[in-house]
Amino acid sequence: MMIIDEIKKELDNSVSSFKVRGEISGALWAEVSITDNTGNPIWIGTPLDNAKFRAQSLSSGAIITEGTYRIDNSHMGELHQHINNKICPVSSEVKTLSSALLMLLGSEYWKLGTQN
Repeated sequence: MMIIDEIKKELDNSVSSFKVRGEISGALWAEVSITDNTGNPIWIGTPLDNAKFRAQSLSSGAIITEGTYRIDNSHMGELHQHINNKICPVSSEVKTLSSALLMLLGSEYWKLGTQN
C-alpha cells in the first residue's frame, strides 16, 4: 500500500502515536514512526518540538536500504538527516510534521490534502 494513504489514515484516526510502512513511489519505500510527546492527537501541523519523528528508507518494502537514508529528531533533539552514515543538519525552518513529511515524500506529500 502507498505510505501516503497509511499516513493519511492514521492522521484521520486522531492517534497520538503510529508507525506505518509503505511505498512512496515505484521501488522507493519507507517506514515512518511518529509519537506526540504531549499525548495529543498527531496532525499535520504538530510541532516537531512536541513529537518524536523517524522516517527510514526501505528496499522492496521490507529491508533497510544499504547506505540508509533516515530523517529523525529522536536522539539529537533537532531534526537531521542520516545519509550514507553521515549526519546532516536540516534547516531550522523545518518546524512541523508537515515540513518533515515534505522532505521525505516530495511531490507525493500533496496527496495528503488538507488536515485540520
